[in-house]
Amino acid sequence: MRHLLAVWILWSGCALLSTNGVASDKASYPNAQFLIETQELAARLGNDPELRILDARDPESYREGHLAGAVNLPAATTDYLDANRQGFPIPTAWAQRLLRATGINASSHLVVYDEQGNALAARIFYFLAFFGHSHVKILNGGLRKWKAEGRPVTIDAPRVPDGDFIPAPNPTLVATSDWILKHLKNPQVAIIDARSPAEYRAERVIGPRGGHIPGAVNIP
Repeated sequence: MRHLLAVWILWSGCALLSTNGVASDKASYPNAQFLIETQELAARLGNDPELRILDARDPESYREGHLAGAVNLPAATTDYLDANRQGFPIPTAWAQRLLRATGINASSHLVVYDEQGNALAARIFYFLAFFGHSHVKILNGGLRKWKAEGRPVTIDAPRVPDGDFIPAPNPTLVATSDWILKHLKNPQVAIIDARSPAEYRAERVIGPRGGHIPGAVNIP
């Protein structure tokens, strides 16, 4: 079996996520267990004590309106994991404080959403998977689909007690630059560049230099 390495989000399940905000039924996806439909989530609101909804957008967008009961966990807050990719141990104590503050328990059924085609939600999905939470789903179509169906949003931020989740990092989900260098010519490793074609071709440069990792395939 070939190993798939997606640059930026190193979690193959994220490849199934809707990107246009108007998603098809999750049955059309190969890994539908990672998705939840808007109608299913609406039916569980107020009826599932283990449900915890996470809004992956920035705090300002969250304050302008969010799903009832949703707690704000901005994707940007997880950047610390990237900063420590080259240096282990992984910052487990930091992750524990961050996740417990959002009321996440080991038994929580987590649903993550955003309003940017699920790019931010996918980041949180990966973050939670890396730290060992096994009950995570993405809201198919995100907040855009939720609003398009006329479903309610609120500006009320819920007060949640601290959770009891204990992170258990899985370093095999992270590829360091050293690991990539050692596997560049390995035919059993496929490197996926998830950026835009312009960035891939170095027509748009973000960072010290443009281009892509040798052999990487561009799948925006």
